[in-house]
Amino acid sequence: MAEKTGIQWTEHTFNPWWGCTKVSPGCDNCYAETLDRMRYKEGERHWGKGAPRKPASENSWREVEKWDRAAARSRTRTFSASMADLFDEEAPPGALDRFWQVARRCLHTDFQLLTKRPERILTSLPADWGKGYPNVLLGTSVEDQKRALWRMPDLITAPAHLRFVSTEPLLGSVDLRQWLRLPGRPIRWLIVGGESGSARPTDPAWARDLLAQCRESGVAFFMKQMGDLGIVQLGRKRSQDGDLESFPVDLRVREFPCSWCGVAIPPGRQRTCSPSCRTQLARALPREEQRSRAA
Repeated sequence: MAEKTGIQWTEHTFNPWWGCTKVSPGCDNCYAETLDRMRYKEGERHWGKGAPRKPASENSWREVEKWDRAAARSRTRTFSASMADLFDEEAPPGALDRFWQVARRCLHTDFQLLTKRPERILTSLPADWGKGYPNVLLGTSVEDQKRALWRMPDLITAPAHLRFVSTEPLLGSVDLRQWLRLPGRPIRWLIVGGESGSARPTDPAWARDLLAQCRESGVAFFMKQMGDLGIVQLGRKRSQDGDLESFPVDLRVREFPCSWCGVAIPPGRQRTCSPSCRTQLARALPREEQRSRAA
């Protein structure tokens, strides 16, 4: 977890536990597994089927609530989890339930949940989830068209206040139109990024096509990075990947969804797109607070 993070589409990262199992090609060069290998010796690592997950410390749980208190006037964003998958079938007992309790209490935080296991969402939601907590965004990763066909139906089926999709690492052309155009626009945000580290190539044309799909459907678009190979091909240094000014001009787009209605807003703005949305969100959250006190 981190109070500050290099992940451009969030402000904090929180991991209720550390560890995961690879499930698809997007996991092949997993940065989290690499970090785990660097920090722990053989036999003490947390990646792979049957490997023990490392639970978060008590201090880590307290930090999340501290960040929330600090954001009382402005809201904040927290990505969960950067070093795990919240819907991992091998999660430490009770850890996910405890996370839901924290989400109910931290009403000034927009929790961004990103999973490669959307088929497990419905059976993992808390009993009082209803149509979704107003401060929780549900998302899935789709690195190629095959994964989109597998994962998008499960994400769409899961009730949520807001849903989003990440195509990082983008390993091929992806057409999301059939889901972006659904009535009610159930997908409100798309994150795009090439692969870093032991990188496989990302064609800028794939990113441009996804941007066009978002423009057609009114979905917020966030270009995270070109990928190590992509940034070098542009004549830049690898260290510049993630720097918006190093991207092609037409891909210098970083939008967020309004925390209430999902409409695209530029970075630096308040978390809602209008006073009306801000008021509606404020009205919804106290009800969540009352419910959490009663839980």
